[in-house]
Amino acid sequence: MADDDPRVYTRDEVREMFLDHVRNMIDYWTDLYGELSVRDRVEGMAFSILSCLDGSTELPGFIISPCPHESDKNYLKGEGLNWFPEEGDRMDIGGSLHEHLFKDKGKD
Repeated sequence: MADDDPRVYTRDEVREMFLDHVRNMIDYWTDLYGELSVRDRVEGMAFSILSCLDGSTELPGFIISPCPHESDKNYLKGEGLNWFPEEGDRMDIGGSLHEHLFKDKGKD
């Protein structure tokens, strides 16, 4: 098999693509200095990252799931507190994060 045959991306390659996107968004939102308030730029950056995680960019969506320490459930339960689902009960919260960022917060 030739080195240039199609193949699945490696973990390192996917990580670098994601980080490249974030770096590009940092440059983009930084370059808007003076045109938008600091809050508007920070919100824009957060929205851009969430959009990427949701699959609204050139990258696919990502699974975003809590990954609690194995002792969290018993400890929190013992304290009378709620706990996050364990690995086997994966809870993917991704897919529409950017749409919900300001939903019901007075912003659209």
